[in-house]
Amino acid sequence: MFVFTSTAACLWTTSQSFHIEMPASVKAVEGSCVLIPCQTKPHHTKAIWYKHQSIGWPVVYDAQRPGDVLHEFKGRTSMPGSPSDGNCSLRINNVRMSDGITAFPLINPESDKYYKPTVQIKPQTRTTPAISVSKSPVKEGKVFNLSCSIQHSCPPSPPSIEWRGLSVSSPEVSTETQDAGMWVTVSTVRLTAAHDQHGRDVHCCSIFSDGKTTESQPLTLDITYAPVSVKLTTTKHIITEHDTITLRCRSKSNPRPHFHQWFIMNGGNSLKVNSSSGQINITDVQRNLSAACTAHNTHGSGQSDEISLNVTYVSIMLPASFCSETGRMLRCVCRAEANPIATVTWKLNGSAELPASIIPTVTTRGRVRSSEVTLEGELADQWPVECVATNQYGAETQPMATQEDNGMQHFFCSVFCVCMFKMLLFVSPICCHLGQDPLADANT
Repeated sequence: MFVFTSTAACLWTTSQSFHIEMPASVKAVEGSCVLIPCQTKPHHTKAIWYKHQSIGWPVVYDAQRPGDVLHEFKGRTSMPGSPSDGNCSLRINNVRMSDGITAFPLINPESDKYYKPTVQIKPQTRTTPAISVSKSPVKEGKVFNLSCSIQHSCPPSPPSIEWRGLSVSSPEVSTETQDAGMWVTVSTVRLTAAHDQHGRDVHCCSIFSDGKTTESQPLTLDITYAPVSVKLTTTKHIITEHDTITLRCRSKSNPRPHFHQWFIMNGGNSLKVNSSSGQINITDVQRNLSAACTAHNTHGSGQSDEISLNVTYVSIMLPASFCSETGRMLRCVCRAEANPIATVTWKLNGSAELPASIIPTVTTRGRVRSSEVTLEGELADQWPVECVATNQYGAETQPMATQEDNGMQHFFCSVFCVCMFKMLLFVSPICCHLGQDPLADANT
């Protein structure tokens, strides 16, 4: 006679004090395996598992007659324990949702034939893994843990866990029991927070023994760090001298910068500006403009490289541009500083068409281009003479001022001085004579 003793586990006892212990039901996760615990006291010699139904007992597992096993269980059932240890546990691999049956072991079928109690197999749909982080946000340089857990029913062969979206090595894996034959396997990775992890979506995947996978929801990492990759940019691709431009200080940081410093050299003026904004306006831009910026947040600061902005301009240099006259010959030189290098041309009396006899001599040094022409005879009288400097971003026209030859200047200066000296000698006696007191002559 058999006696039922527990709802959580079935303990059947015979008059000969033979015991069979196993649970009344077990949960079996789809794609996993399930191990149905079964123990006899004392040990047994043989066990066969059957499907329990009202008419006939189809075989679920029989080591000696595998051909008799139900088609849907063929190749998926086994008894991993040893009869000499009293282990009559049944293992079912690659659990299917159709495996929801009531089963029982037939113990010592050739002698005692103990075939009770029964166990109900309850298939469970496979779940997605759960991902978690030990703390969030995490400051750069601090250590934190990521964990991924998956439920299953097969402690000997738990689903494998893979990490996606993050490079990990040597995760720590543990398996713990839950109720009704359920287990949970946890993969834990230990990481040091880095700024390039911020905002990254991390997933974990569980791979079951049937080859199918489930994937967790994404977990977005929240890493706090000081500004990095600080760069200074401008809103204009082409900057012309005297323009107004906007400079922007870009950086990666968490939290966002709350304070910026600007270091600006505009022409000969050096500026240091503090601002809560990530941009600043520069008016009247000068050539040779350079700038840098520093971004600050609650975790520190980061500074950009100093950049020199490419400012376009055209400027005719004075007094280095002039015309000098010697007799009936006029020599004109025009020097233009520009970015990009300017083209220098000439106009005579308003016309840009020069006679074929006039071939300008052009030289370039750095950003300065010089052009020299010599005008002789009637061409020397074609006034005004104008220099025109042009590049693709602007143009400047300058009428040429005339300077006489230095030798002639010295000659005329000497003549002028001699004339002035002689004039003074002539005028002085007259002034002295006119300066006598007429009353003195009357009283004589």
